Amino acid sequence: MTAAHLKKCFLPGYFTPPCEKDLQLAYWLGRKSSEISEVIVVIGQEDDSPVPLDVKKDIFDTYLKETNGNSIVKTVTSPDDAPRHYIYKLQEDHINDPFIVAVTEKVAKSNEFQKKFRKFPEYDIIIIPEYDYSLREDMLQAVRDDDMKEFMDHLPPEIHKQSVKKIFDMLKESLGEPVNDVIKDKDLKELYEKFGI
Repeated sequence: MTAAHLKKCFLPGYFTPPCEKDLQLAYWLGRKSSEISEVIVVIGQEDDSPVPLDVKKDIFDTYLKETNGNSIVKTVTSPDDAPRHYIYKLQEDHINDPFIVAVTEKVAKSNEFQKKFRKFPEYDIIIIPEYDYSLREDMLQAVRDDDMKEFMDHLPPEIHKQSVKKIFDMLKESLGEPVNDVIKDKDLKELYEKFGI
């Protein structure tokens, strides 16, 4: 396949916060088709989000760096627009360029989405599987509860223990919770067991 036929694949979402399932989905898209040149995760910000945009990007980028540094997956932020509108505005100046948008079946079938994106003659859709988005709230609740064991269940297992603590503390600070200076002994033991240290 020539470079001219390769397409960018956009994965839009709010990722509050990014969890292991989001990373798996991005990598799945990267493997799904030889037509895809890169997967661009478009991270948006809801008005009432407890997690700042830069923190969400930092977490996703940490996952990418520590699981597959040479991946075709990258992240961008959409501070002022909904993630799908960001894609629309980005492609508006390149209306005939082929690209792919990865969305759920519900979004793909919505009149709003179809009406907006039919402007682009060369775009495709990849239907992505839906999963239980309450996982993200469970992840935040684990931070609120200082439950490192539960928190780690939502992270890629390859993440270094220092990064686990950094991500936990970033989320703790975002939620306005006091950050503990020391991981509890039982949490440290759990980290060691999970990462085989």
